Amino acid sequence: MQTKLYKIPVSFSDILNNKGISTINIRNSIEQNIQLLITTVNGECKFDKLYGCKWWENDFNLKQTILEIKEQLEESVRHSLEIYEKRLNNAVITATILQPEVNQPGKIKVELNISGIITSNNQFLKCRYVFLISPFCQY
Repeated sequence: MQTKLYKIPVSFSDILNNKGISTINIRNSIEQNIQLLITTVNGECKFDKLYGCKWWENDFNLKQTILEIKEQLEESVRHSLEIYEKRLNNAVITATILQPEVNQPGKIKVELNISGIITSNNQFLKCRYVFLISPFCQY
């Protein structure tokens, strides 16, 4: 029996109108879990206080260099994936610090590329996420 993978956010109006819950494939499920992991602060999930990305504890650390931000972000995401996304093997995480737009003073633009092999079907997966940090703001 194949496990059903559900799309988030759940559409409660579809449920109330007897349309059921939208399902997704393994690739999309992994991508949405990674996005949730990297945008969740440790302690934010009430069912698992360790779920999320530890890096956000350093979000307002103004003494960090760009290289330190990059390395800490990559290591934090790698650690979270090892624990919470076991459907992805040989994950490679690359963070690139970009120059934000002029109208975003005090923010750092990050491009996060994650690739690996999906365990269940041996397919290659590559995801790209772009967001602003200090303070965090999804881009």
